[in-house]
Amino acid sequence: MGMTHRIARCLIRLWIALFAVGAWAPSAHAEDSLLAKLPRVKGADARARLVSGNAHYRTKEFEAALADYKRGLQIEDAAIFLYNIGQCDRALRRWEDAIWVFRRFLDRAKPEPALVERVEGFLQDAAQQVENERHAPLREPVDTASPTTGSSGRAPATPPQVATASPPPTIRLIAGEPWYRDSFAWGVTGVGVVALGVSGWLLADAGSANDEANHTASEETRQSLYDRRSTRRTQSAITGGAGLVLAGAGIVMLVVHPHDREERVGTAWHIGVSSNGVAVLGRF
Repeated sequence: MGMTHRIARCLIRLWIALFAVGAWAPSAHAEDSLLAKLPRVKGADARARLVSGNAHYRTKEFEAALADYKRGLQIEDAAIFLYNIGQCDRALRRWEDAIWVFRRFLDRAKPEPALVERVEGFLQDAAQQVENERHAPLREPVDTASPTTGSSGRAPATPPQVATASPPPTIRLIAGEPWYRDSFAWGVTGVGVVALGVSGWLLADAGSANDEANHTASEETRQSLYDRRSTRRTQSAITGGAGLVLAGAGIVMLVVHPHDREERVGTAWHIGVSSNGVAVLGRF
């Protein structure tokens, strides 16, 4: 009986530890998304436009994505649409439109400081692109009919090269894999649950063997049943402990799935996930 009490105390402590980890992990992950505090898209029609726009953006159909986001903004004045419209304008190199939309986003959404800093970086990049295009020198025309000599009979001077400014590197946010797509974590959790079920069956069988032993007159049979009871209890404790560990580990992996990460890039695009929906991120 002393061994049984010790095993029970260990299982109780393990459950407490797993519940503590499960209570802490969601709050830690909730702070990862820069877009988490933007107002949610509530209407079904607006959310349908958001989903459709994201699908087009994911396949680089930026014009179609832009149309969906603009239609969604007309249906519901949600800040996430302004953000995504600005990213589409950047992808289409419509720098002045992107500047206008991102400024409106900052004025209306009042985002967190980290998101403000990111959008201001987009604004600076767009302004630099406008400046570069405005001051880019024109190439001198070349007479393709006589590439080696001009009207004077001399070889023409080499046309001046267009000076292009390479945009400075920026930061893109790469979203982590959604928890519900983690097949490995689901598998670990499932094995743990099955092990817990087997543990329960073994414990029930031990109880049945104990009851039979108490009602058996034969000493030899009674001892055999007591031995089976002890074996089943030990097997139940081991299987249950393993099941708890596996189930707990699987739950933790589902909760603490890969976090968003930042990466310095020159040209990139990405789909970011937040509690408000999916936002497009990138540099073009």
